[in-house]
Amino acid sequence: MALMGRASSNAIQAVQQLQELLNDNAQITIELPPQGFGVLAPKPTKLIVTPTPPPKPGPADRPGGAIADLKGFNDLKPDPLTARTPMQFVELMKDYRIWAGEPSYRELVRRSGKAFGASSLCEALNSPRLPPEKLVRAFIWACSNSESDVQVWVTAWRQLRMRHKRTQGEPIAPVAKLHTPDQRRKTG
Repeated sequence: MALMGRASSNAIQAVQQLQELLNDNAQITIELPPQGFGVLAPKPTKLIVTPTPPPKPGPADRPGGAIADLKGFNDLKPDPLTARTPMQFVELMKDYRIWAGEPSYRELVRRSGKAFGASSLCEALNSPRLPPEKLVRAFIWACSNSESDVQVWVTAWRQLRMRHKRTQGEPIAPVAKLHTPDQRRKTG
């Protein structure tokens, strides 16, 4: 009788240890033969390990994708089309990250499919220069998972890039001093 109790206890401990190793990602089932085979505890005839499906993600678990603001609070979402300088654009990118729930740089890298590195993102968000368009696209997608937001941000990026045509290292002309090609011809 004592032997049966010890064997059962050992089996239970083994199953508990196995369950801990699986981290609740699987269900363990042990099938035992019918009782009556003797004094010793019966040996398992089958050990079944069934994967447990992952829980369905809720709003907080979505891989990217900001939750929309309440009606009347649409002005909380940063509008990149209001940026007049590359520095303002970068500041709006920082605000957009906050608006999207302030995911970590590593999380944004993961959500973007590693389209950029955390150090590249950190450098871009702490620079007065306009970041590369590819980084902007991947960053906005990682923050919001929204194709329409990506389109708005890329449009704003293109507008600024065309307005501030320059090579690296050249100072940026203030917006007030920029002229359209027609104005330059007239003032000559």
